[in-house]
Amino acid sequence: MSAPTGPVALLFAIMDHDFDRVVLSDEAVVGIDAEWLRVDSGEDQLATAHDIADWAEISLGQAIALPNHMSFDFDLDDEVTENEFKDRMRHEFDKLDKNDDKQLIRSELVLEPPVRPVGRAFGGQDSWGSDRSKGGGGPGGRGGGRTAVAVAVKDQAADSMGLMASLQTF
Repeated sequence: MSAPTGPVALLFAIMDHDFDRVVLSDEAVVGIDAEWLRVDSGEDQLATAHDIADWAEISLGQAIALPNHMSFDFDLDDEVTENEFKDRMRHEFDKLDKNDDKQLIRSELVLEPPVRPVGRAFGGQDSWGSDRSKGGGGPGGRGGGRTAVAVAVKDQAADSMGLMASLQTF
């Protein structure tokens, strides 16, 4: 499973100028150039942390979204040049391009949901350390007394006490 993508993938998706659902590297270059014009608020050809945060709020959805000011500022001089911005954005494109074909297809732009463990992950126990085959807690099962969290905490405390006892006899 590959690493999940972030808000920058949405930015690249809107760079699909011919609407064929494929972002070619040429389209990305044009889009990155346009994004730099949104970032640079003055004629000095430099972007401050504030400029990057303002751009990120609009283009990425949050001022703190990645890539952020520190991601762009390669030489750590607290200013982002046009070259630094464009180099970082090309790097982001390359990271998303999983098959290195210089284009982004939709499957390379989607956020992969986290995988939740299912079933008994650890020798008959679920990920909380409880044996769920006995029900949700208490004599009647299905939460007839204690919650699953309470059972897990009690079981974990018992395990810790057992470990302490075995260390004392060691």
